[in-house]
Amino acid sequence: MRRPRLLDAVIASLAGAAVFTAVWIGASQAEGPPRRSAAFERALSVHAGVDPLKPPGMPPGASVDPETGILIGVDLRPAEGELGVPWSVLAPASAVETAADLPQDIQDLDGRRVVLAGFVMALYEIQAMRDFVLVGSHYTCCFGTPPGFGDQIRVALRRDHTRLDATPVPVRVAGTLKIDPEHLFEGGRGPLIGLFRIVDADVVPYDG
Repeated sequence: MRRPRLLDAVIASLAGAAVFTAVWIGASQAEGPPRRSAAFERALSVHAGVDPLKPPGMPPGASVDPETGILIGVDLRPAEGELGVPWSVLAPASAVETAADLPQDIQDLDGRRVVLAGFVMALYEIQAMRDFVLVGSHYTCCFGTPPGFGDQIRVALRRDHTRLDATPVPVRVAGTLKIDPEHLFEGGRGPLIGLFRIVDADVVPYDG
């Protein structure tokens, strides 16, 4: 995956830690170098002792691909009007540099109600969250492998949804997918750090 040099530097500075997106957002607010926040430190503890190949709360028939860490064999249970989207569909996004470079089949998802399964990566806090990053693999959220653009989606819960606590358990996320490029700094400045959002989301842990 091609990645801007500055983004590589940010990732390296985190020494392989999990919740690098939270640090990026802190940097965008301060317009300065990334710093490890209290939320960053607390989020590390959520996944302590978790085996990325055998995370808790796995749904029946599901497993983790040992090469990619991606959940496979998950029944997404899309409702009427929803489209189940495996992470393999979004994977080509990790090779692009702008949203305009996305393959047409990914662009066609913009505005669709979709369902994905993945793991919660905290942004600001680890309790009572209204937004977080959904990643396809525990490798990316707590074992130091940075996710590509096709491996992460910013998620915002629907307004009346119960707030979510961070969990190592896989979750089912249903909501409206938006192609919404996010840059390291406000105003579209700095390297691209994300391409996708899910809004008005419903989130259900698979062990619940």
